[in-house]
Amino acid sequence: MLDEGWYSDPTGRYEARYWDGQKWTKHVSHYGATGTDPILRARFDRLWVRLALRVITWGATILIIYFLVKAFWPTEFLNESSLIHITNHSEKTLQTISLPLVASALL
Repeated sequence: MLDEGWYSDPTGRYEARYWDGQKWTKHVSHYGATGTDPILRARFDRLWVRLALRVITWGATILIIYFLVKAFWPTEFLNESSLIHITNHSEKTLQTISLPLVASALL
């Protein structure tokens, strides 16, 4: 029979773990001996490792995408001379289309 607050360990690593009414604590009991769960502390200590791995992974992913886009992006696409050509072409098209429309509206 376990004392008040002690329940079977939900992780299965120990015989019992203490429930403080809101969360499981690091206090454990195994074969009658009480102590603390060192794995909880080890998980916290390794938090920076997981964080660093995530930052490195995302950084590498962004760099790979950048270099792939840079390698396969057409060099003449959207440079200054092509933008001038696109602008001039669209203005000529607009003038060509608008003249018949104005003439038909006047008739």
